[in-house]
Amino acid sequence: MSMDKTREISDMHKEFLLIVGDKLKNMRAAKELGYEQLAFQAGLHSATYWKMEKGEANFQIRSLLLVLDFHQKSLKDFINEL
Repeated sequence: MSMDKTREISDMHKEFLLIVGDKLKNMRAAKELGYEQLAFQAGLHSATYWKMEKGEANFQIRSLLLVLDFHQKSLKDFINEL
């Protein structure tokens, strides 16, 4: 049995990605950085980070952790603040 890779995520999880993206955008804005500046400083491609903020990325946890490291925030604290 093969797995269908085109399957969409649930609306609940789409909403979660949007909430995560909004939180990332607000954290970036608080530092008065453009998304390209933050992406560079966090070690990500700017398109990857932009998609994370827009809730469009099927991003890796590693990418999120790089951004959180830049902000000096733990994953636990980030999730609790959502």
